[in-house]
Amino acid sequence: MPNYKVHLEDLITAAGGSILDKADLSSTSLIIYSMEPPQGSDPDTLNEVIRKRKAEAEELAATIGSRAVPHTCVLDSIASCTVQLTM
Repeated sequence: MPNYKVHLEDLITAAGGSILDKADLSSTSLIIYSMEPPQGSDPDTLNEVIRKRKAEAEELAATIGSRAVPHTCVLDSIASCTVQLTM
């Protein structure tokens, strides 16, 4: 959801992080993917949608030697004031 993405980006920058374009990514970048179900999504295909998002993020991360993490890691890190990179 575009509004949710904007709020997440605002939280990242407020916490001292940066939002990068694909051209600016490096091995120290984290690729964030959403675990939120799409609005109006079919519950029967939800796991497939999340799996596809994760696979796309992991593919991008692999091309730059980085890591892909779910958006919940970002929220947990901000809430605890420490980086939480559990998968």
